[in-house]
Amino acid sequence: MRAFLLMLVVQFVSYTNLTVNYRAIAHEQYVIAGGTASLAAILSYTIVRRIVHDDTRWGIAGLVVGAFFADMVVIYLTRVWG
Repeated sequence: MRAFLLMLVVQFVSYTNLTVNYRAIAHEQYVIAGGTASLAAILSYTIVRRIVHDDTRWGIAGLVVGAFFADMVVIYLTRVWG
């Protein structure tokens, strides 16, 4: 269960970051786009490293649930940009 929660949080942050990055690119916010792209690289490394060492399927489940909720929340919160 710990792996599930950890990966849920990491994926939530990752997808939140990705959505903000896409919106920043669309609105030509260069500094935000660069910062979120750098954070995406760090988060991707963390996710891959964690999955390689995970012996259960809880981590994958956390990734799926985290991605779903992140998309829903971030689209709602960033709609003020567009």
